[in-house]
Amino acid sequence: RFGATNFYKGIAPALMGVLPFAALQLGLSKAGTELYAEWNQVGNPGFWPLLSISSSATLIAMGTTYPLQLSKCQMQAYRGPESARPTLRTLFSKIWSENGAKGFYRGFSANALKAIPASSIGWATFTKTQKLYEQYLG
Repeated sequence: RFGATNFYKGIAPALMGVLPFAALQLGLSKAGTELYAEWNQVGNPGFWPLLSISSSATLIAMGTTYPLQLSKCQMQAYRGPESARPTLRTLFSKIWSENGAKGFYRGFSANALKAIPASSIGWATFTKTQKLYEQYLG
């Protein structure tokens, strides 16, 4: 019941959710930053525009991949016999039959309140640091 497999509960949806989330969030942040710089004819967007761009990118990425995050959490929180452990397919079917499409976004707002500021500050800081590096050391 408490073996090594407990460390890997929900790993399938976690792995399937991390790559698309990171690709969307970083890709949209980078594209948004470049578009902002081009449209406003600035070489180095300020901290607040970067924060807004990355907040939007994180919200889109979260909205796209949140059902996998939710299923990962439910798989990790499962308490029952191992023989009855739900698969990703059975978990999705259960969520759909009980709550419909909105069931896949239960808890989204609470997670967004946590993730959006963290991701946005991280992207803005990374971008500003990268520009400083290029300016003084590159």
